[in-house]
Amino acid sequence: MLLFFQVIWSFIGFSNANYAMSEMKNPKRTIKIAGPLAVAVVTALYILSNIAYLAGASKEEIVKSGRLVVSLLMKNIWGERIERFVDIGVALSAFGSVLAMVCYHLNLLER
Repeated sequence: MLLFFQVIWSFIGFSNANYAMSEMKNPKRTIKIAGPLAVAVVTALYILSNIAYLAGASKEEIVKSGRLVVSLLMKNIWGERIERFVDIGVALSAFGSVLAMVCYHLNLLER
């Protein structure tokens, strides 16, 4: 069940397409094409990223590392400098997400 919710959460931003529908020439046709296309592209990217993770690090190394899999992959491919850069990028992304949610819930951003 948790996996189902995680997949739905990955498409939560797709609802923003409804806000731009009034500016489209043929919104029904566009959404009918864009919806399945988005699902197919994201599915392919998820599969390819998992293949890349397993190609760059063994399963045992991933399980025992105790860190982000993408950081482990970057360390194995490009070295520790890139690993630190990725860690900083993930931290900044998480901070930005938290900051946006706090602003949204405090009504500092327009809804």
